[in-house]
Amino acid sequence: EARITSQLDHPGIVPVYEIGLDDGGSVYFTMTLVRGQTLKRGFALVHESGAGWTLQRAVDVMRSVCLAVAFAHSKGVVHRDLKPENIMVGPFGEAYVMDWGLAHLIGRSEREGIVGTPAYMSPEQASARNDEVGPRSDVYSLGAILYELFARRLPHELSLETRASQGPDIEGVTTAPPRPLSELRDDVPAELAAICAKAMSVRPEDRYASALEMA
Repeated sequence: EARITSQLDHPGIVPVYEIGLDDGGSVYFTMTLVRGQTLKRGFALVHESGAGWTLQRAVDVMRSVCLAVAFAHSKGVVHRDLKPENIMVGPFGEAYVMDWGLAHLIGRSEREGIVGTPAYMSPEQASARNDEVGPRSDVYSLGAILYELFARRLPHELSLETRASQGPDIEGVTTAPPRPLSELRDDVPAELAAICAKAMSVRPEDRYASALEMA
């Protein structure tokens, strides 16, 4: 995580200052201390109309996040675990993409199984098709975060709850499109709903070609 993050010099990614070994031989690294709150909390405040959070502010934060992720992709790094809990928002509107512990270097082979958080992972991640995981997989996760903002629930939440009593089937749920936002709420701006749907297309080639395009 530290080695990857130290290569990503961007205002939306917390810098690593030092990597080393302590006297006991344990690895450590130092980073900027980020003060603020998670985007998850920001979404809750949007729905509560609290602390100056509005839908416009949340969308502005998401655009900043898209740009930070696009920068990482330009450096050959895919995050693979984008979710509101891994995004911090500072007191003056700063947005930081955190927790690069599951990050993947494009072009490097992977032998791992399923990697990521089920509610936000792309179909190719849920199917452990790791050779297909790339920038468009992060685009899917960005769309899933937007979906949560508008729907006020996690993507696939209803389907995952239904499946829980029948045994786990993450792949079976997340490889299908989520319920259209229009079926859940009638106050989602049409343009934003369209952006969300395109980003969460089941086939990677149907999504935005890049996080920059999504921004």
